[in-house]
This record gives sequence, structure tokens and C-alpha cells, in this order.
Amino acid sequence: MNILEMTDKELYELGQKVLADKLGADQVERFIRQCKPGKGDYSVDRHKLLANQGDIDTIVERIQDRRAVREAEERARAERFAMPQKEIQKMTDIEILEIGNQVLINKLGVAGLIGFIRICQELNGGHAQGRITNTDEAKEYIKLYTTSLTLNPRIVEDYIKRGNAYSYIGEYDKAIADYSEVIKLRPDCAEAYSHRAKAHLKKTDFDKAIEDYTKAIELNPQDVDAYYARGKLYDMKKSNVG
Repeated sequence: MNILEMTDKELYELGQKVLADKLGADQVERFIRQCKPGKGDYSVDRHKLLANQGDIDTIVERIQDRRAVREAEERARAERFAMPQKEIQKMTDIEILEIGNQVLINKLGVAGLIGFIRICQELNGGHAQGRITNTDEAKEYIKLYTTSLTLNPRIVEDYIKRGNAYSYIGEYDKAIADYSEVIKLRPDCAEAYSHRAKAHLKKTDFDKAIEDYTKAIELNPQDVDAYYARGKLYDMKKSNVG
């Protein structure tokens, strides 16, 4: 499946499986813990780097030295990557991180690696992309994801997050339209049906909400929240009839 057509939840689960296949299931959590939220200031680091530069001969010498070091590191990394799981488990955290990054790139590509690392950073206390706390934030996310989707209209997670932002500010028809776009791209996406059901519920369109929750359950029978929400809707409909 195209990485862009995966939800964050699906990407995270796939990334965990890919890592477990190479590192061993007991080492996956160790890798995830190493994905720390970024705290650096690029502009400050860049100024420090420029201030420490010497003349052209010195720069060339540094480049050559770094190239030799990098080539040696690459050889060592390739040897580590080829080791069996029982040897990988004895490695340092940094080595585990390096091997994990490589296997994620090999299996998921650069976009998959970046997406998986971002999710891990959020789990480790970083800023959660798409988490909305106020109306202004919701409107900013709508602009962000609209730009992203204009550039590439197949990014499933951005439709979901823009839909969530629309829903937050009460624009439920636009939210439903975004969740419907996800379903067009991914008819098997249970998460999109659950989100659309919530938007229908906000519009008090109980029949459509029940229909979407039923589809979400069909696609993901382990979705306890969908069962609960649909049950509540059945009770509400029964009360209204009575």
C-alpha cells in the first residue's frame, strides 16, 4: 500500500511489525524510546557552524577527513545490519536506532520513516500534529492541510485531520466531505467511517451515523468504541420512537 494512503495508526502498526521482524519484538520499544522530540534551534546551530569555519584548505581537509570517517561508519553499519537478532539485542541504543532507521527506509521508504518517527516523537512527549485545543488552531490546521492536499490529493491522514479540524469548528458538512474522500481512496479504512459517523451524529443524522458505525465494525470488529456508540444510537432512536 502507498504510504500516503495510510492513516497514522496503520503506519505505526506497520512500522512496529517491520522493526520486530529485524530487531526482535522485545527491541521495538527500545527503538521507539530513542525517537526523542526535537528541541534544537537550527538557526543558532547554523550560526555556530559558520563562525567556526576556517580557510578553504582547512575546509577541504575537514571534508576529506569526514568522508573517510563516514565510509568507515557505513562499513561498520552494514556489518551490524547483517547480524542475527541475538547479536542485535546486545547492541547499544544508538546502534539499535541506526539499524531500525535503515530497515524502516528499506521497507517503507523515506516518507514512511519520517512519518513513523514523527508518531514516535509524539508518543515520547512531542507536539502532536493535528491535536486541536482551540478554534484558531483548528483554522490554522485547515490552511495547512489544504495546502498539503493541493500539492498531493492522496494523503489520507491529512484529509482525516482536516476533517477533524472542520468538525471542531462545527463545519460538519466539510468534515463529512473530507472523510468521504478518504473512503474513496481507501474503502477499507474503518477509521474514516468512524469519524464520518461522529460528524453525522453531530448533525443528528442518526441513521447515517449508525450506517457508518456498522461499516466501521465490519471492517474492524475490534473497534469497541464503534460498538458502544452504535449501541447508544440504537437506544436514542428507541427512546424517540417511544
